[in-house]
Amino acid sequence: MGVKLKGTLPGDNTNGLGTDEVLKHFTATPKQMLLVVALVSAETGETNYDTGDHVPRLRLRHVEVVPGDQRGIAAEILAQAHAERTGALMLPFEVDSEFTIPDDAGDGEPGEEPDA
Repeated sequence: MGVKLKGTLPGDNTNGLGTDEVLKHFTATPKQMLLVVALVSAETGETNYDTGDHVPRLRLRHVEVVPGDQRGIAAEILAQAHAERTGALMLPFEVDSEFTIPDDAGDGEPGEEPDA
């Protein structure tokens, strides 16, 4: 059993991914992740009548990119939540070096290249 995620972003002023800065970030560095916070709720669900399993479909209600000066705190919260859920000590961000959060992720703004 699990959940599904609706494939659309929230509208209006609740979509922090719909900014020029985010567009520039992913145009310049398409494989570099951004740390975001989001609110979700169940919109619909599916039930398998043979097994009785119910799979909720979640929708993003609000999503924002974490500002540079708050990324360290947000990354710690994410790591702690992951550790509590899985028992693992660290998030697997460095499994593939193309999908890493740079050491200086708390510096600069979305779309800026990290200092070498």
